Amino acid sequence: MKGAGNEIFVERQYFKLVPKPEKVVKPGRVTRVTGAGHPANDATPAATTGRVELRDTYARVPLKNGDAVASGDRIEVVLKLTAKNTYDYLAFEDMKPAGCEPMELRSGGRWAGGLCANLELRDERVVFFIGLLEQGQHVLRYKLRAETPGHFHALPAKGFAMYAPEVKAISDEMRLRIKE
Repeated sequence: MKGAGNEIFVERQYFKLVPKPEKVVKPGRVTRVTGAGHPANDATPAATTGRVELRDTYARVPLKNGDAVASGDRIEVVLKLTAKNTYDYLAFEDMKPAGCEPMELRSGGRWAGGLCANLELRDERVVFFIGLLEQGQHVLRYKLRAETPGHFHALPAKGFAMYAPEVKAISDEMRLRIKE
C-alpha cells in the first residue's frame, strides 16, 4: 500500500538503533583550604580531578522495506506529520509490526516535538492523540524492541481528525524480518 492523504499527510520511517558508548569527562571541583603548607592550596587542574562517564548513545541506521534486524535490537519509529492547515483533535495510529513491542511501559501524556500528545500503547498499535496540530511539519517518535523471529508486516500508519472524517491520511506499509 502506498501512502495518501487529504489535508494531512503521515510518513513513517524505521531506524535501527546501534549502540555506541560515548566517554564524557566531567570536570572536578577545585577546592582551596586555607592554611600554609596544605596540599589543597596548590590548585590541581580540573581535567585531572574529573570523572569519566560512559553514556549510551545510538547511531540511527535507516531501515528499508524488507530489511532484517536481530531479536533484541531497538528500533526507533518516526512519524512525520504534515498539515495544510491548523486542526483540532487528531489521532495518529501506528500499527506496529508483529514480533515487536514498545519500549515504553505506560500510556499517558507526552511532550512530543512541541505537540502535547497523549500516547496509548495498545496490543496491535500505538496511538497518539493531539489536541492542536498547527499548520506545517511535525514529528512523533517512539521506540520498539524486536522480539519474535520471523517475517512481519506493519500495516500503514493512519491519521484522522476525530470530528471531521474527511481529514485523513495513511503512510506506506512496511515489511520487516527479525532474525534470532
